[in-house]
Amino acid sequence: MEWYRDLYLDGVGQKEAERMRKNAESGKRMRRGVFIVIGASGKHPLELIPAKEMQRPYVRENIRLVAGIANGRDGALRIAEKIVTEVYAGTGGFDFTEFGGARVS
Repeated sequence: MEWYRDLYLDGVGQKEAERMRKNAESGKRMRRGVFIVIGASGKHPLELIPAKEMQRPYVRENIRLVAGIANGRDGALRIAEKIVTEVYAGTGGFDFTEFGGARVS
């Protein structure tokens, strides 16, 4: 699981985001938050994963790139909208394979 270097945040401070990142990597239980990921399942280029799902090893193993963390679903949707807009503006389409300069294959 890789992390986008300029992680998008909504309703989460930098310190809290770092704590959530460490908890996600170690599989610790988290009660709130949503992770915005690129290419987790291969079916969808962008997915919203509730923090409580990050304790499952198979979920963590299938995440290619975490692009953002939000406090809740509404914040996650705002981040997703921003990412889609930026990708479309940069590529003229919805090609997430080189999101933010990070190769996502």
